[in-house]
Amino acid sequence: MRRQSRPSSAWSIPPPRRDPHKRAVSVAEIGQRLGWLPHTVRAAITGLRHAGRDVTRSKNESGQTVYRLAPIETQDR
Repeated sequence: MRRQSRPSSAWSIPPPRRDPHKRAVSVAEIGQRLGWLPHTVRAAITGLRHAGRDVTRSKNESGQTVYRLAPIETQDR
């Protein structure tokens, strides 16, 4: 019997709590919230890019690198 696959936790990376409209988060913040090491977070971000998600990298006001996921376009039925 074949086991059903479940979505990877990379698909469930939560947005930052501080400002839900900002939608930018650092590797450190993702790691703290999910209990992951930095190299695991970066691998998950790379996996999202390879899956076709638009991930942008920029610097915040304090010079820390932050990542943003573009919203997923959905079609209205």
